[in-house]
Amino acid sequence: MRHSSKALSAWALVLSVSVLWSTGGCHKGKNVGKGDTGGKFVFLSTNQRAGDVDEAMSKVENMKALLADADGVYAPNEPTTFGMLRGLQNLKLAGKVRFVGFDGGKNLADGLAGKQIDALVLQDPVRMGYLGVQTLIDHLRGKTVPPTVDTGCRLATPDNMNTEAVKGLLVPEVKASAPEGVPATQGKEFIAVIPKGTTHVFWQSVEAGARKAAAESGVEMIWKAGVKEDDLDAQVTVIEAMISRGVSGIVLAPVHSTALAKQVANAKKKGIPVVVIDSALEGHDYVSFVATDSYKGGQMAAAEMIRLLPHGGRLVVLRYLEGHVSTAQREQGFIDGIEAFNKTGGK
Repeated sequence: MRHSSKALSAWALVLSVSVLWSTGGCHKGKNVGKGDTGGKFVFLSTNQRAGDVDEAMSKVENMKALLADADGVYAPNEPTTFGMLRGLQNLKLAGKVRFVGFDGGKNLADGLAGKQIDALVLQDPVRMGYLGVQTLIDHLRGKTVPPTVDTGCRLATPDNMNTEAVKGLLVPEVKASAPEGVPATQGKEFIAVIPKGTTHVFWQSVEAGARKAAAESGVEMIWKAGVKEDDLDAQVTVIEAMISRGVSGIVLAPVHSTALAKQVANAKKKGIPVVVIDSALEGHDYVSFVATDSYKGGQMAAAEMIRLLPHGGRLVVLRYLEGHVSTAQREQGFIDGIEAFNKTGGK
């Protein structure tokens, strides 16, 4: 299985934390960590998972007693971050615990502006969609493409959210899904982009980038997905339909890291190349993997949590569904970053 590289080693993180140690502030409304957790971090919960905003909100509300004792919370993508925000708001805890999340959109930008979210690790979904399609087109036209492409990530805070470098990622361009399209004209490439879902701002932004790359290259493109991000059967159906339709190539954001390997292998046998985006897939039957370095993003979130809580504290991690490599790496990167701090004390 190919993954994006873990660009931040534990040693590099420790060095960055040492720098951040002197810039940390006091926790909002609490005397945090020092004397409570021995200057270290303690995970109160890392086993709760949610697949959409409503489920995440419900999980948060069910952790009311736990969250009342928490000093910080972390969520690894848009639905879990927004669900965490709504749950904390309903529990009257928003702004009372340090909160680091992942991804953007207007709802999360409002939480950041209102200081109910302390930081967001932002991906570049427009760039991901653009490079995913461009990589496929380059391959179709005989160019050598890299096995992995890192689309980058950046930290947004209330202090920098209105800067040019951040605001376009915080509330990215979105594109409403177009009709399925018409068969390609003779001699023209016709590609399919199959995301995990279509309802979240992240995927609408991926679509904007994908359509821009297709238009610039004169390629016909279809955008097709199931409604829910955990609907494996729906994605299998879409992939098989695109193979039967004889598309020139596929850009795929797999909803599961192993269950779709068979369909991708079948596409390859039929001469249909696949570029994987967002979340890694088992096997070697795709031509390139275009995504955020998710582990690095998780470590970035850990470094920010340490800056916010320099004397340690009690943490709750709300995970996403199992089987999604990207969010699993963000979760592990965060946990590893916190544990590295606990081993060194930030030194």
